Amino acid sequence: MQNKKKFYYINPKIQDFNFPHESSSYAETRRKTMKQKILVVDDSEIVLAMARDALEQAGFAVSTAMIAREVDSHLFGDSRPDLIILDVMLPILDGDRKAKMLKDNPLTREIPILLISSKPLDDLRFLVKQSGADGYIRKPFTNQQIVTKVQETLRQKSAA
Repeated sequence: MQNKKKFYYINPKIQDFNFPHESSSYAETRRKTMKQKILVVDDSEIVLAMARDALEQAGFAVSTAMIAREVDSHLFGDSRPDLIILDVMLPILDGDRKAKMLKDNPLTREIPILLISSKPLDDLRFLVKQSGADGYIRKPFTNQQIVTKVQETLRQKSAA
C-alpha cells in the first residue's frame, strides 16, 4: 500500500477555497475579511507596524498613512477603505477633526471610523461622540484588541 500525500493548490483568485481542517465559520470569516480594506493613520511608525501586522494576520488588506491629509488619496477607487483607524493626535490635522470632516461628507459618512489614542478614557469617549466616529481603540493595544474591535465595528455596520 502506497503512502499518498495530499497537496493543496491555492489560487488567490478563488475566494471560497477551504482547507479540510478549517471549520466553515472560520473559513467564512476569513473570506469576508480578505475582501475588506483597512486604512490606519498614525504618526508613529511602531503603531503603524503593529496595527498592520495584527490586521494582516487576521486577513485584512491594510494601507497606512502618517498624516490625516493622506486619507483623501485612499477614499476613491479600488483603494477605498472599508474602515479607517485614525490617531487622535496627528501633525497638521488631528484625527478627530478629520473624522468629523469625513462623517459630514455624504460621500464618506458611511465609512466606519475608529479613533485610536492613549488619552484618558473619558476624553476619548467625548472625542468619539463629538467627531461622529464609530468607536475607539486605547493605546497600548494588543493584536487581539485591535482585530476584535475592527471586526465588531465592521459587523455592526453591515448589520445596520
